[in-house]
Amino acid sequence: MVDAHTIPETFLDFGNIVNGKKIPSARPVYTGTNPRSGQPLWNVPVANEEDVEEALKAATQAARSWALTTFAERSNILIEWADKIKDNRESLIPLIEIEGGKPVSPMYRYPSKANLQSYPSLKMR
Repeated sequence: MVDAHTIPETFLDFGNIVNGKKIPSARPVYTGTNPRSGQPLWNVPVANEEDVEEALKAATQAARSWALTTFAERSNILIEWADKIKDNRESLIPLIEIEGGKPVSPMYRYPSKANLQSYPSLKMR
């Protein structure tokens, strides 16, 4: 069984992400639990109303910017994202296994680069 010690520390340093910046939080936290073992995992910040408002403002601005990108640009961005997942698969699998309580073997099959890259290349009619 994989434990939290096999996960890179950068994956366990939680904070809310708003406008591309990590916002550390000393506010109340939620403790994640491994559904397979019931063991507590890590604390994650709980967003308050102000946090949500800031996130909504940032998302609205991002949506306007995203709307100006071409299909080709969006496709390339999503393909780059798929590449990053594939490149970091070995570090992500233990995190997903512990957080989701799933065995490693299905994690190797999903998400595959082929699956992640097929959606960005679809064209709307």
